[in-house]
Amino acid sequence: MSDERNDRRAAFMRGLWSGLAAPVCLFAEPRRIEPAKIEIKKLHRSIANPVEAMGADWSQVGSDLYAAFKNQKQAT
Repeated sequence: MSDERNDRRAAFMRGLWSGLAAPVCLFAEPRRIEPAKIEIKKLHRSIANPVEAMGADWSQVGSDLYAAFKNQKQAT
């Protein structure tokens, strides 16, 4: 019974110290390098009509799927 009590006490103390040390760990590592800023440029004009936009999207999806199937067929 004494071993169990000692194990529980040791686990409690490890958790307590880990919890107290956690805020320090936030600043322990060197600062991260900021990611490069990426500028997004439009590839084509915006389509004002939503039906045309949906059609253009599905057309692009279809051509992407066709290209993927073609690449997969060539790989086998």
